[in-house]
Amino acid sequence: MSQFRSAVQGTAAAEIVTDTERIAFAREGRGFFALSGDNRTWRRIFQTTLPAGQYCDQYSGSLQDGKCTGDTITVNNDGSALLAIKSMSAVAFSFASRIAKTDNNKQMIRNATYSPLFVELIVCVAECSPGPHQQPFDECAIPIRHSTTVPFIFSEYISWSQRDDYLDFEGDEEKQGTHDGQVASGTPLAYSTNDTDAIEYQPHNNYGPDYWMVELLMDCAKTEQGWFELKGYHSPNIGWESNISQRPCSGSIGGSAPFSSINHIAKCGTVNVFSWGSNDCIVNSN
Repeated sequence: MSQFRSAVQGTAAAEIVTDTERIAFAREGRGFFALSGDNRTWRRIFQTTLPAGQYCDQYSGSLQDGKCTGDTITVNNDGSALLAIKSMSAVAFSFASRIAKTDNNKQMIRNATYSPLFVELIVCVAECSPGPHQQPFDECAIPIRHSTTVPFIFSEYISWSQRDDYLDFEGDEEKQGTHDGQVASGTPLAYSTNDTDAIEYQPHNNYGPDYWMVELLMDCAKTEQGWFELKGYHSPNIGWESNISQRPCSGSIGGSAPFSSINHIAKCGTVNVFSWGSNDCIVNSN
C-alpha cells in the first residue's frame, strides 16, 4: 500500500461513492481505492479515471518483475471497471501498478537553476494539430502517465503533473493542473541531486546536482522508430532552449537516433540524460 500512497500523492479525490460501511473513490488520473466493511461482497461498476489496461491490486499483492502477485483488475476504454470487493476487504490500484505494454522512460536535463523547467516534445511536425488544447486530437502528442516520486515540498511539480496526459509541443493542456494560478508551460520536471542526504535526492540520478528529471510511462509504438525529440523550456524568463546538433549518445545503451534534429532526441524505454544547450547525450538502461 505504500506504493499506492506514493503514486496518488497530491491528487484530489474524485468519483466518490459511499454506501453503508462502504466507500470508494478515485485519485484523479492516478489511482482508485475501495473499502467494504460490510459482510457482503460489494459488486458494481466504478469510474476509476485511469486509462484502459490491466492493473495489479496493491492491497492483495504487488508488481514483481512485471507480474502481479495479487488480483488483476481490468479498466475499460472509458475508465470504468467492474469490481467485486470482498467482505471486510479493500481494493487499491494505481498507474504505478499497471501491467503495461507501455515503457518506462526517465528524462534528465542538467540546468543549474531553481526556476521552473519544462520539457516539450515533437515527433511529426508536418502532421501536428496547431493551436491550444489540441492534444487529444494531435497525432504528434504521445499519451503519458507521470510516475515520478517526489517529496511533498515539490508543490509545483505535483500541481503541474496532474492531468498532464500528453508529451507534446503545445504548452499547457486543458485540464492540466495549475500552481498558484500559473498554468504549466509543458510537461514539468522535478529538481534532483545524487546527494543521498538531500531531500531532492533521486535514486535514478547518478550524475550530480542540478539535474531536472521526469519519469513517465509512455507507448514506444507512438514514437519514431523508438526515438522522440524534446526541448527544454525555462519559465518564466529564459524561454526555449537553444537549437543543438546532437552527437551519438554514450551510456550502457548509447547509440544514434535514426533521424537528425535541432532538438534533443531521446530513446524510448531508457534513461536519457541531456545538458541544457549541449550536443551531448547519455542513454542508460537504468
